[in-house]
Parts: sequence; C-alpha cells; structure tokens
Amino acid sequence: MYIEKVDKLFSDGRHNAFTDIDIWKGKYYIVFRSADSHASPHEVDSSSKIGLGHITLMESIDAKNWSPFVVMDTRWDDRDPKLLATKDRLYVFATSMHGDGYREASQETLVTYTEDGSSWTDPVSAYRYGYGFWKPKKYDGDYYVAADVDEAPIEASIQEKGRVELLRSRDGLHWQKISVITEGNSCTETSLVFLDKSSLIALIRQKGVQSPLISRHPFSNWDPLMHTPNFGLQGPAAELIGETLLFSCRVRKNIFPDEQPGIARTGIFTMDVASGELHWQLNMPTQWGGDVSYAGILPVGKDRALISYYDGQPYKDGESQQSDIMLATIVVN
Repeated sequence: MYIEKVDKLFSDGRHNAFTDIDIWKGKYYIVFRSADSHASPHEVDSSSKIGLGHITLMESIDAKNWSPFVVMDTRWDDRDPKLLATKDRLYVFATSMHGDGYREASQETLVTYTEDGSSWTDPVSAYRYGYGFWKPKKYDGDYYVAADVDEAPIEASIQEKGRVELLRSRDGLHWQKISVITEGNSCTETSLVFLDKSSLIALIRQKGVQSPLISRHPFSNWDPLMHTPNFGLQGPAAELIGETLLFSCRVRKNIFPDEQPGIARTGIFTMDVASGELHWQLNMPTQWGGDVSYAGILPVGKDRALISYYDGQPYKDGESQQSDIMLATIVVN
C-alpha cells in the first residue's frame, strides 16, 4: 500500500476539520466543519472571542478543482458532518451542540438534503434529541447508522456513560432503532462496515480500548472479534476497497513512529476480517502533527481510495488554531 498523491484542498487560516467524502450524480463531495477552534462555544455569545462552527461542503467533477459553500449554519456549534448519497438525494447530517461550554453541551443530529445539487432544505432534526450520528451506510436497499447517546446522570462513572445504537432507515429521513451495539466507557463515534450480505462490523471510540464488534443479519446481537487494538479509535472510518478492509483513525507518533513533526497522526490500517486484528500500513503526511485525522474514505475501483482528512496545529483550550483539509489517493495492493 502506498500514497499516490496528497493535495491541500482548503486552507483559510481557520480550524477546518472532521471530514467525510462521497460521490453523487457524477460529482465528488467533501464535507467538513469550519470554525476558529476545535472546541468553540456552543451558542452564539457576543462576548466570546471564538466563533461557532458551521458546515462547509465542497463539490468537484474531477476531484481536482473544488467549489466550497456553506451548507449548514445554525445558532449552535455544528460539527462532525457526514454524507449519505442515495439515488435521488444527497444528505448532509451534522451534530449540533446545544448549551454553554464544550464539555456540558448536549447534542442533536440535524439533516439537510438536495435533489438537484443546488437547492438545499432547511435543517431539521434527524432523530431523537441527544443522539449523534456517525457515517450512514447502504445495505440491501436500506440505510444504517450508528448513533451515540449519553443519558447517564452527571455523577455516573465513565463505565456507566454512553450507549451506541444501530438505526435503520428506508429513505434517509425516518430512522428506527434495531439494536444496542454497546454501552458504557463513554462510547461514541462508531464506524460501520458491511463485509457481505450478512455481516456488519462496528469500530467504536471508547475510554480505554475495546475489540471491534460483529453482528449478523438481522443485526440484533453483537459479539467481540478476537483481537483488541492497544490504542483508542478516535475518529474511526472504515470501507471495503475490493476485498481489503481499509481503516483510519487518529494515532500517536510514539506508537506508530515516523519522521514528521508533532505527536498525532492520521493512521491507515487494514483489518483481518476474520479476527478483527488491525495492521498498521502508514501515516498520512502532516504539517504540524497536532489536531489531526477524522478521515472520510471513498473507494475508487478495486485498488484505490480517496481519503479526506484534516491536518492542524496543536489544540489549546480557548485559543484559535489552524487546520487544513487534505485529500489523498491511496493505492491498495
């Protein structure tokens, strides 16, 4: 496996981060959050020196020349956008953080969509209040998404916090619960990948580490795979490229070293789907090695993938910082 090329797509001196990528009606789309900082306040406040996040979408017919525009901008902090491309619509889901302060805010997933690529609906709630969507996936005519929620009381321990549920939709707008994927350990960001017509893997961000989980149709029960990684899965993304399961998350230089600056990397792995073992392949190029990662993966044929990710300066609480949107072409061999 090797990197064929890497391009910087968007850089305006602000914090641009948390990406996803897809293709719809012959055009490529990349979505990300634009703000001043990784952790900006969650409600408009004239006294704040740091602005809220909004959602930017870029489109391209050749994956080389991109046109950006704002697709979602509410009174709250909009972040972690994800794309869903269906036959007739392109959806953008984003988690809108409500309340005061980064740590105390509650979340709601909003959705907007287009049917012509130019006009977009007003954002509306995608599901129940408190739930945050990750990347929706298509399977057998339906759409599935992992949605996390934390309904534990403030005084609850880390082991009691968090729940990730599997939801299903037939149209991308109306979702119903299918099963509980996992609970506890502050579980959140969960990437789904369908291996075939009966198997679904979930890779989950939690405090500490946990084995990837597997479920089989109708996806009502979940079991751990054999191997547990020795690092956390921050910002997980997974897709099948031909017969190779490609996985990305944020990693630390001390675990997966290279000669680039800083301490954080966008790591690229393959997975042994029988055991769940992750095999590190490479780190993406970085300017700073600070606040990075949160990739989107788009298969391009059987041996290539386009990978969007962000590369930023080190995070400092309450301060503005810069990060840029990158696009790499990976050859899987």
